[in-house]
Amino acid sequence: MIKTALIAWLTIAMVILAYPYALEWQLYSLHPLGMALFAWSSGTAAIVLSFPTKPTPSTAANKTANAHTSRVKTHALLGFVAFVSVAIGFAAIYANKIRQNKLHFQSYHGISGLVLFTLVIAVSTLGGALHYFPVAVFGSLLHSKRYIFLKRYAGYAALTLSLYTFSLGLLMHSTEERISSTLRLFIFSSVLTTLVSTTWNFLVGQNQIKPASQRTK
Repeated sequence: MIKTALIAWLTIAMVILAYPYALEWQLYSLHPLGMALFAWSSGTAAIVLSFPTKPTPSTAANKTANAHTSRVKTHALLGFVAFVSVAIGFAAIYANKIRQNKLHFQSYHGISGLVLFTLVIAVSTLGGALHYFPVAVFGSLLHSKRYIFLKRYAGYAALTLSLYTFSLGLLMHSTEERISSTLRLFIFSSVLTTLVSTTWNFLVGQNQIKPASQRTK
């Protein structure tokens, strides 16, 4: 129920963000459109992975395993969509700056966007290697599993940075002209709630898999 509500909220928010730009059909519009799709796909990917199916009796072990496999595949697909969309958004704003003969990365939004783009490439590359080529890249499944938590933490770092970058984008004049302050607050809240809820679920899950003596009281 919570998972569905979060995905629905994020979806509505990103549609609201993308709608005015989808009507314009110009090079710059591809930037917010791409980043809206990135926020939706990366946020949904985090929600899907961090809200697992509740444990079932041992008789349903196979069903639970299949559900986990399905979640991982969905996460991987959404991760690919996030990678493509952030690449489109980055390329669009970069090309638009060139066309207007403007300097690149002169604002906090631009600099954080560059760092975010680089981090997304790194996370996507590591995630793709872990999912599709674990033995070829890491030598064995056992070795590849050691990098799963690295990828997970890097992914949450990317989500956190995307919230900051997204916030700056919502405050820009071009966004203020097209979207009311109330709707921008609604959009920001959806991204913030996604980040907080998925991070909390991840940390709770980490605490639960520790030995009882090591769990946070």
